[in-house]
Parts: sequence; structure tokens; C-alpha cells
Amino acid sequence: MVVLVLLYSNVVDGQQYKPKLLRFDEDYSNLTDSVVQKKPWLRTKNISLNQTTTIKVSVGLDYREMYELVKGYDSTGATDGYWLTRIMAHADVHFGTRFRTFFQVGRGFIAARVLPARPVDVDELFFLNAFGEYHFGKQNNNYLRLGRQELFFGLGRLIAPREGPNLRSTYDGVRVHNSMGAFTWDAFFSYLVNNKQGILDNEILGNNQRLWGFYSTKKWRQFSADLYYLGYYNPTALFSKQVTRAKETRHSMGVRWYGKVSNGTGYDAEAVYQFGQFGSNSIDAFMVDAKVSKDIQLKRSVLKPSAKIGYFSGNRSVNDSKLTTYNSLFPNLLYYQTAIGIFPSNLINPQVNLGWDYKKLSIVGGVDGYWRASKQDGLYAPFGTLLLNNTNETYLGYQLYTKADYAFTQNLSCTFLVSRYYKSQFIKNNTDGRGIDLLVNILLNYKL
Repeated sequence: MVVLVLLYSNVVDGQQYKPKLLRFDEDYSNLTDSVVQKKPWLRTKNISLNQTTTIKVSVGLDYREMYELVKGYDSTGATDGYWLTRIMAHADVHFGTRFRTFFQVGRGFIAARVLPARPVDVDELFFLNAFGEYHFGKQNNNYLRLGRQELFFGLGRLIAPREGPNLRSTYDGVRVHNSMGAFTWDAFFSYLVNNKQGILDNEILGNNQRLWGFYSTKKWRQFSADLYYLGYYNPTALFSKQVTRAKETRHSMGVRWYGKVSNGTGYDAEAVYQFGQFGSNSIDAFMVDAKVSKDIQLKRSVLKPSAKIGYFSGNRSVNDSKLTTYNSLFPNLLYYQTAIGIFPSNLINPQVNLGWDYKKLSIVGGVDGYWRASKQDGLYAPFGTLLLNNTNETYLGYQLYTKADYAFTQNLSCTFLVSRYYKSQFIKNNTDGRGIDLLVNILLNYKL
């Protein structure tokens, strides 16, 4: 069945209605019959459900099949190869121009894995998105959204869907979006959804971790700027500052400046200051991350060199009453390209990349270096795990990687990724030995 659908969608190509990462961001309201005739896969979009055409629905499908090979994920250094499958279906229903509902259900499962399944590997059936939306304003471009929803702000340095693993992150909450030409802002309050492995058993408001904030963007002709505040509460946070878990209330004030100049040079810089409370300790942390890139137009292709540096503060002392460890919250780990098992906290991470685009093929390769920002702090993993904590060295090693993406159509693509992490002696001597030595991904991705 999947093969037939793939062939069906492969008939045509085009970019205007290309499926997006967040499927609820797609807009088919202006879809015409002439476009549908040229692009048969769009027959599932903007379908009228009543004679007055005031109720319309768009349905779609996401199918991802990935083979992953890892070596050295745990201290045994074992090699493990397994299949990760994710299937998601959605329905976007519009009631006139004001009201909208969006539902997206999914299933994630794993096969042939020797090591125990991770929390982000398996869920028999879940709602990734399930919300109602009310649009207001002269052009209906403002909205109030209530229910389960994914969040993605900026470049994803703090809040992004968990796209790499099998299961993406989602939230139960409310969001208000306002657009005033070149200036937009969003305000939201939400609870993180806790993934469980059964059928529709991810409870509503069932996680005590809360995330709220205000995010604004202003666009000018050649550059843009984001200014934002994010609040986060975790009742069971763990940092090397103390041996027991404690309540964490963290506030992040951030600014991002990004754009592209006329010669093809792009830049994207972001700085965040964090304050709040962790147990009896006051929080005083920060991060700075900057990226510079350039598009070099060749005769038939584009060369894309880039470089970035990220500094994520670590705890400076165990004897005072301050926690200076930066918390990256829920970032896009694909952006950081960090060796799996190392989270962007207490970290210095320079990166150099070289990309090449030719028609439907994109290839990028690069090298990452890793240092601890402070010897007085440990290393952290996603889900708040403290990996190690001692005061020996700061150098952690480096990573070489290459990734190739090929788009057969705007619906069907494949990715091949190889990453090799060369651990420092400090990491090798640690009893945990965390950090993947070798990672290989072969991925097929289809979106209807």
C-alpha cells in the first residue's frame, strides 16, 4: 500500500505546496482545480465537506523508516543495529474562515534492537497534535490555539520538535499568535507531554514540567531580530551542584539577530541569559551561539561553507549558592550536531561545515570539537540525566560527520548519515564511557 502511494505522489513535482515539518503550518486555502490536475497528490487537500463549501478538510500522512547502527552507546562499547518506524496521519478541518481543528495521530515502534528501548523509541498510538483554533483580525492571521500542539521557535536552539528520535515532543497548552505586518509575537503556556508506550495513554496535563513564554520577531529588509522570554518549571531537576533532585524554576531572556547580505553571506547569532531558582541555589547562567555561512554559486551547483561556535555555561563552584549551569531546555539537537549522549550544557562547541547542493542532492560534511566549559560541572544528556561529574579535564574529543540528502520528489526523500566520535582519554577513562563512537543512519521519509 505504501509503495502505491509513493508512486502516486511521484508523478509530479513542485515547490509551492511542499509539505512542512509542522504539518499544521501548511496552507491550502488558495488551492485551485488547475493546480490539483497538475499535482495529483493535492487531491487530498482542501476538500469541501458541504454544499456551501464552508467546511473543508485536508488530510495527510507522514511515514519515516530509519535503520540506525550505533557503536559504543554505553560503557560496554557494543554495536547495535535496529529499525525505527514512525507513521503519522493528520486531518486539518476548517469551519469557514474563523474556526479550525487539527488532529495528528502517530505510532512509533522499533525492531531488532539489542539494548533496551529508549523513552523516545516506542509508542503504540498517540496524539502528537489535537487542538482547536480561533482566527481573528482583519485578515484572519491572528489566532488563539488551545489543546495539544508542537512548538518551534527561532532556529530551535531552545524549543523545537524532537525530530531526530522516533517520537517528537509535544505540549498541552494555549497559544496566542498576533501578526502586524513585519512584526509578530506569540504568547503561550503549556505542559510537556510525557510519552508512554501504550495506546492513547499520554495523559492530558499529565507531566509536571511546564513551559511558558513570549516570543517576538521583527523583520527588516536584510535582517531580522527575535526578542523573547521563556519560563520553565521542573520539579525533579538534577544538576551536579547537588546530589539530589530539586525543583527548578528557570527564566530565560534571549535575543537573536540573523540575516543575509548581498554577497550570499548569512549570519545567525543568539544570546540567552538565565536566572531563577534550583533548590536553595539561585540560577545565573548564559549561552552564546553564532553561525556564519556563505553560498558560493558555481556553474551548476552551490557550495556552502559555514562555521559556528557555541558556549554554554557550566557551574563554576560547588561551594557557593549559585547554579551557573545553562539549560538548553528542548533544543533541536540536529542543529548542534552533538555526539549523541552529550547535551548543550556546560559545553564549548566549535563547528566547521562544508555543504554542496546540486539539483535534488545536498551533501554536507563537518567537524565538531567538544570541551567542558567548567571543570566544576558534569556533562548532561537529554531527559535531565547527569552523565559524569569530576574535575579532571575539559577536552572531550571531536566528531567527524557527513550527511547526504536526496529529494526524489517534494514528497519522498532519503538521507544517509555517518558520524564518528573520537573520544578524549578523559571520556574513555570515565566509568560511563558515554558518547557514540560510530553512528550510521539510513532514512526514508515520505509526506503526503
